Amino acid sequence: MADPFVKKTYYAITLDPVHIGTGGYRLGRVDNTITREPGTNIPKIPGSSISGATRAYTAMAIQSANQTEINKDYEIDYKKYLKWKYQRLRYKMSIKGNGNAIIEVDADKKPLYEGDNPNEPKYYSCAGKGADDGEGHCGAPDCEVCVPFGFSKGKSGSSFQGLAQFYDARILFFPVHTP
Repeated sequence: MADPFVKKTYYAITLDPVHIGTGGYRLGRVDNTITREPGTNIPKIPGSSISGATRAYTAMAIQSANQTEINKDYEIDYKKYLKWKYQRLRYKMSIKGNGNAIIEVDADKKPLYEGDNPNEPKYYSCAGKGADDGEGHCGAPDCEVCVPFGFSKGKSGSSFQGLAQFYDARILFFPVHTP
């Protein structure tokens, strides 16, 4: 029987200094204070910072590898189209069949659309925290960004927590000056 989930632990090393600031305002020599654990006062990187950066880079990697072009006959690779999610049009083209699908066209040979007006293109951006109206994420059940990282849709009220969990990064080895 397959495991319902797989736990993976990652270790990271930085070549350059990392500064995760709290963003608070304080007069003094230092612009932003460093995020620290409350009990030990040791610097840490919050899991939310790791999750946000990972979500953005995941979405960018998916977009750069999966751009779909439509040829003159409105024929596309449907499987490749479904993977292009970083910045996806809110309206969907009516598509016939599976695999190498053909987009349905009207009498003027223009593609038929479902949903929002195609003359005013609006885009989903699954990379960030969503748009101001709460409709920024696509929320598709096959989205490689929304499923692991979660989504929230304001108007429809649907949301999903996400399957990936991130925890605070802690320092394993403290640098020590050696002569």
